Amino acid sequence: MTCTGSKTVSVKAGKFDCVGIKCDANFTLNEAIETANGTVFTATTGETSGENWVDLRGGFLVKSTYDVNKIIKMDLSETHKKTGFGVFYRETPINYQTVSELLERR
Repeated sequence: MTCTGSKTVSVKAGKFDCVGIKCDANFTLNEAIETANGTVFTATTGETSGENWVDLRGGFLVKSTYDVNKIIKMDLSETHKKTGFGVFYRETPINYQTVSELLERR
């Protein structure tokens, strides 16, 4: 995490004096899923990068934006043995952005 400085952030709930915190992470998730036809092994790898804007006085989150890029790689070799495949993989790239912001102040 890195502090990116301070600025006034405007959202639907109003204007707030905020401090920015940048967060970057790399991740790997390995799973083994038992099926009727055998075991499916998955490896999900990716990275997430985002920024959070936190109110300087109240310490609450005002706005957050994250980009996530990941690849799900499935080893389907065991489930496809009967079809004659020695090695069988499927890869699914997934890219998305998540934005959160304060809508109402009570």
